[in-house]
Order: sequence, then C-alpha cells, then structure tokens
Amino acid sequence: GAFFYLYREFRAFAGTPHLVILSPTNGMTIDASEIRVEGKTDKGARVSINNQSVFVENDGTFADQLVLQPGLNTVTVVAINRFDKTKSETLSLEARYTLSSPMVAETTLPIVNPAETFHLDVRVTESATKIIVEADGIVVYSGVLKPGEVQTIEAKETIKVISENAMQTRIRLNDMEEQALDNDKQVSEATFTVLGKQE
Repeated sequence: GAFFYLYREFRAFAGTPHLVILSPTNGMTIDASEIRVEGKTDKGARVSINNQSVFVENDGTFADQLVLQPGLNTVTVVAINRFDKTKSETLSLEARYTLSSPMVAETTLPIVNPAETFHLDVRVTESATKIIVEADGIVVYSGVLKPGEVQTIEAKETIKVISENAMQTRIRLNDMEEQALDNDKQVSEATFTVLGKQE
C-alpha cells in the first residue's frame, strides 16, 4: 500500500494534470453569444479559461459561462496541479449571431425661448454724477452714482437713462462694447432696447 501511494505521488509530481473538456467540442458552431464550458481535472488543481480563474469542485469538475464574439473564437483551458505542472486544451468555436444595434432613445431638443429681459450696466468714469434710470416706464434708480459703482438694470422693452454728465456716463448693453451715453452733450438722455440705442 505504501509503495502504491508513493508511486501515485511520484506520477503526480512528474506528470501533467488530467484535463478533459466535456463541453463544448472543438470546431463547434454556436448560434448564440454565450456557451457553457464544462470539464474535469485532478482534485486540487487550479483551472483558468482564457486567463480567468474558474472554481473547481472537490471532485475536480468545473464549469463556466463564456461570452463569445461573432465569428471565430479561441477558448484556452489551463489546469495547474499542486506541483505547478500545467496542461492546456484549446478549442476553436464559431459563433454565428449578429450584434443588435442598441436602441437609441429619441430625444426632443428643448425649445429655447428668446430672453424675456435684457440688461444695461451704467457707470461713471471720473466724478459723481446724478443719474436717473427708467425700466419699462418705471423709475428704478435715481441718485448720485460714484466712480467705481455700477448699476445693472433689467427690462423687457425699454430702459431710459438720464445723466447730468453724459460724456462721463458709460453704458454697456448686455455683453456689447461699452459706450458713452452722449459724446456731445453735458446733460442727455437716451433710450435703449434689446437691439441697442434708439435714435
């Protein structure tokens, strides 16, 4: 009995592990995207399929679900026993199926409404200046504007600016280039819409 045990251990040490692929068979054609690979090896051996480790039962059986690509697929099964001896089997499988196109959700572009309001920035450059601003006919600012201060006014239709020092009063409509309220008059008023200064 001792001699038989030693002989078996020597054969296990010197030889490669037992490996049998039960399913599928080499050269098979599959009409699906997945296949179950089943096999049997020595008790205690480690198994990998296409470099992915697979759980081995106590009796040496193993199984794993494998995803196939359309066309020819190569499946390599490797068994390694406790003495690091290796045995491998390679299968060639033909998968005949077509990739279905993913459903593209129909998207509806949001309706972009034009801006309901526009805005006007008012500032003075050198000295404090009396400013009056009307938005849609309502006085929204009346006071002395100091250099460095900015009044931002919003309106739906018109903005009227009255200044006692029009040449030092600077106006910026929305994000347009800044301009003087008036380059010719000391006291002046101007009306602005979303399209610009109204002459």
